[in-house]
Amino acid sequence: MNPSDKNRKILSSSSMIFTLILGAIALTRFSHELTAFSLPDASLILFLAGGILLKRLSYLLALLCAVFLIDGYAIMSHQYANVAFNSGYLIHLATYLFAWMTALKFLSNGRAKTSKFFSISGLVICMAYLLSYGSFFLLNHSADVNSLYTFLMQDLIAFITANFVYLGLLFLVMKINQHIVNQNTTARALINN
Repeated sequence: MNPSDKNRKILSSSSMIFTLILGAIALTRFSHELTAFSLPDASLILFLAGGILLKRLSYLLALLCAVFLIDGYAIMSHQYANVAFNSGYLIHLATYLFAWMTALKFLSNGRAKTSKFFSISGLVICMAYLLSYGSFFLLNHSADVNSLYTFLMQDLIAFITANFVYLGLLFLVMKINQHIVNQNTTARALINN
């Protein structure tokens, strides 16, 4: 296979992965309004997956724009009074950038050990929760409770559970894909010999 064919195949694969990630973000962020499903938001884990699988900054920017547009639509069409595009929202978006860049730096070789994968990803989930919810509480004056601790405890279990389930699914998909690639490589090697 010549280099241009290999580059086309990689670009095609990246485009497909990007489309799947974008579709999953739309499905889980729009879930309450546009679909029959009521799935928890998977955006954080999908940005983590993007950092592992896509790497290119253009994909990151496109996904951030998509999230912003989806959120803008939801805020405008459903008159969410307690959600606003403010500095707290920008910090929330920055958690996706943090997830992408952490995955790119520490997990992008695709062969991270299970313990490394889950410990780094778990750290990303916890940091994202603290940054996102903490900034919402501190910078948005419509929070219903007076204590940061009380506010953080309200959704902690649901957030952690949903994100670790999505993380487990991502890990499983990556392992299945790696197994398929290894089998195809072995089959090609046998055919060529």
